[in-house]
Amino acid sequence: TVSGRVKVDAFTQATSTGGIFAGGDTTTGPATVIEALTAGRRAATSINDYLKKSSPHRVTGEEKYSHHRLLGFDPSCLEKSSRSKMSFRPVIERDLDSEDCLGFGSSELEAETKRCYNCGCVAVNPSDIAPALIALDARIKTTKRTIDAESFFMACPNGSTVLQEDELVTDIQIPRIRRNSRQRYRKFRIRQSIDFPIVSVASVFIMNEHKIEDARLVLGAATPVPLRLRPVEDFLKGKRVTEQLAKEAAEIAVRKAVPLGKNDFRVQVTKVLVRDAVFELL
Repeated sequence: TVSGRVKVDAFTQATSTGGIFAGGDTTTGPATVIEALTAGRRAATSINDYLKKSSPHRVTGEEKYSHHRLLGFDPSCLEKSSRSKMSFRPVIERDLDSEDCLGFGSSELEAETKRCYNCGCVAVNPSDIAPALIALDARIKTTKRTIDAESFFMACPNGSTVLQEDELVTDIQIPRIRRNSRQRYRKFRIRQSIDFPIVSVASVFIMNEHKIEDARLVLGAATPVPLRLRPVEDFLKGKRVTEQLAKEAAEIAVRKAVPLGKNDFRVQVTKVLVRDAVFELL
């Protein structure tokens, strides 16, 4: 033990005693509920491997981050739902060799999983620099690789980037800015510039007189990762800048928005920021 807690293997949750695995607050590892759940999953996998007498599978850094993507959100999970009721074995049928609780069926398990993972407690990326680097098409060089900014700032289990435990950023590469480009960063916040954004939009436009030759718009503080507004970008390319164009771009930006709780106002803020980003090109 270390400081009264059980020391376990970081990959398998195995203790120093063969066949014994541990996770949660009893160990030296987890500090949050999410980390405890992850430890439990690792322990369950290791126990399965142990019972099958197979070698434990250690997840590599590349495997850990290769599948991350922005997941879709199920709006039905915003509706109020009741906890599933557990079925119990009749008292007269209970004995020492069987469980009193009969457990959940597949439908109840699915319902409870949705209540857990889609409760509306969704963290957003509050960075100012991340949307700007993505809009500028920057590349991040580390001690191991070079990766585009959009992929770099994808959320992962232990942070808001894909950096591995033994990896450091060494360089940020930004392409040469073209003379006919316009770059802007707009940020809605309560206090001064040092405050976290409630909504932000970073934009880079390549202009050909009054027409938009190319566009990159990135929304910040709205999802777990900075979000490219690709439908807006595609809509704007090749079009002449007008006040009506700016209004239409703003509507496209929020077309599929699903605000959580009392966050409806952020949809309106997003529309204003996108509209101004285009309108200022005039």
